[in-house]
Amino acid sequence: MATTVAQPVRRGSVLLRVVRPTLRAQAPVWAWFWGLLAAVAVVLSGSAEHYGLRAGVWGTLDTVPRWFAFSLLVGQVAAGTAPHVANGLTRRAYSRLIGLLALATAVAASVVWSLGLAVENSLTSRDLPDLVPLVAEHAGATACYAVAGALVGAAYYRGGAWWGTLTLPLTVGPVLVVEAWTSTGWQGAVGRAAGLPPAPEAVALLLPVLVAGVLLVAVDRVLRRAAIRTAPTSG
Repeated sequence: MATTVAQPVRRGSVLLRVVRPTLRAQAPVWAWFWGLLAAVAVVLSGSAEHYGLRAGVWGTLDTVPRWFAFSLLVGQVAAGTAPHVANGLTRRAYSRLIGLLALATAVAASVVWSLGLAVENSLTSRDLPDLVPLVAEHAGATACYAVAGALVGAAYYRGGAWWGTLTLPLTVGPVLVVEAWTSTGWQGAVGRAAGLPPAPEAVALLLPVLVAGVLLVAVDRVLRRAAIRTAPTSG
């Protein structure tokens, strides 16, 4: 009688099998988002000079993709933790999944936004940006926002509405402070007005990535102690 030997399941392959359908599910959502953002930029393109938007409409909307990534990760963790873990994915593996989603989202969104800025600048006779440092800066910032969204979702999932809301200064606050200190856009101007000194270039590139890593560890710690339930609590 022939026998079969079960092959060990590699965790990396499990993560890839989970992350691919998740990214495919989010792809049309992002497509709608970029289409709407482009439409808004076109509609408002004639008002850039009137309202003193030196960076242009697209450049002024640089935080919109970050907040959108933030909101998607809030929903992903708040609604996706229970079904993923209940179907066999460990909490640690799920935290890694969140990290992969945040990284993929940050890189893709930053590339698309930077290319959009280059197109806008070429059409409005502005100087073309250096894409590599621009993508790097925005990828770090977007990753920071995305992981912060995951932490917000984890706090709401574990603690319910009250604790999720009360901890917002802790879950979102670090991202806003980092953005105000390191950003070269209007967020940085707000930081300068608040008394924050300009961040060195290396700090501006690395600090958002480091903060995203710390927040991802916090996501892992919060979810590791969370009860798996099929219905959300109200607080």
